[in-house]
Amino acid sequence: MLLTVLLVLAPGPAWTSLNAQTGNEAPPVKISVAITGDTDADGEDLSSLFLESLELELGLAGFMLKDSSLPDPDILIRGDYNIIGDSINFKLEAGVPGEDITLFSVEAREKLRFALDSVLLGYARELTESISAFLDENPDFFAATVSPENVEEAVPAEDGPVKAARETEDAEAVKGQGTAPPDADKAVGDASEQAAKTKDFLFSADLGLFLAAGEAGRYMKTGFAPSFFGGYRFKPGLFCGLNLGAMFFQAEGFATEAQGFIVTLGPELRLKFDAGGPAVPGIRAAAGGALFVVTPEGGGSETKLVPSAEAGMTMDFALGKLVLTAAADIALFYENGALLYGFMPRIGINF
Repeated sequence: MLLTVLLVLAPGPAWTSLNAQTGNEAPPVKISVAITGDTDADGEDLSSLFLESLELELGLAGFMLKDSSLPDPDILIRGDYNIIGDSINFKLEAGVPGEDITLFSVEAREKLRFALDSVLLGYARELTESISAFLDENPDFFAATVSPENVEEAVPAEDGPVKAARETEDAEAVKGQGTAPPDADKAVGDASEQAAKTKDFLFSADLGLFLAAGEAGRYMKTGFAPSFFGGYRFKPGLFCGLNLGAMFFQAEGFATEAQGFIVTLGPELRLKFDAGGPAVPGIRAAAGGALFVVTPEGGGSETKLVPSAEAGMTMDFALGKLVLTAAADIALFYENGALLYGFMPRIGINF
């Protein structure tokens, strides 16, 4: 059964603006949402999940929901989904009708599970942020432009306001002409370019535990291992950058004890597999050099530079604008003809 739902969303005061020529408040931006799709095996209408997610996120951004249809919206949100087995395939996009401007577009496949509503909220949040960013960059894009010959009529007289009928006629006439700010296309391009540029860089900080294994596990105790990463996205999901890490540990031998730390530095690759949900799996690998600094009890510090490598699996979790990352790594050091290694569970933040 095909379900078609058409709702109208009108933004609140956050998205109204003043006309530069008349000083009057411009009409609010009109946004409509159309969702089409099938019912699931139990006959449940999943389009309501999409609509509730959009309503919630748009409402948090200052938009209000109305119950009337809108034939000529400023921004149109379209969604289409189909159910295949225990999965749902869908496409969600937002754009400006008649202007060939796409504000947001995504195609994804998700499991029909209990957490589907939270997954859809994530997409609705990204869509809302795209619309908000566009309106921030172009606050007067949808504002009615009053022609010079009508400015005198549109400006309120000192003894009273302009009649509502005259304002409505002027707004409709100008909208029919499709008048838009001369630099609107350039502003849209600049906003898109800036958003893409921001996503091209990745910075991460995390803290882990070093659990020595093998030969090193006989004398090295559990240590703390913070690290920092900064990288650039060369391809979708592939980041190349530099990793700086440290490791603080204690060692116990038969005759003495020692304290020390290790500083690692080298290039790192991170590959993320965007599955279209709030959790993004990935892998990472780094190599370079490690500076060992060990201070035995009653003795002076000893230093040594050795080759090192680190690799593991990662998982990113989107919590609003905050992205938490967890990882399970293995660290390798080649020292005096022996391979020292250990495991490192990590947790951190991407920003």
